[in-house]
Amino acid sequence: EGKKHWHVKGSRFTFDLKDKAYVKFENLFNGNDVLARVANDIITNNSNDIVREVGPPIIKAIVDKIIANVNRFFKAMPAEEISLD
Repeated sequence: EGKKHWHVKGSRFTFDLKDKAYVKFENLFNGNDVLARVANDIITNNSNDIVREVGPPIIKAIVDKIIANVNRFFKAMPAEEISLD
């Protein structure tokens, strides 16, 4: 087609918790309420640490999906037809 198209090559991101994170798991230990209660207490008391640990790969997966969709749009739409006004 000979027209120029934009393309996102990559990304960088960070995140910071602004408040206490709340994490809740259900049906832990096949319904063993005693173990589930202990585990949920530990999780509740350490939820920010848990989110800091599992957050980056989850956010990366989301950002990668967004970039793939944006690039699909850019491939279909020549740069000259995209207005930033």
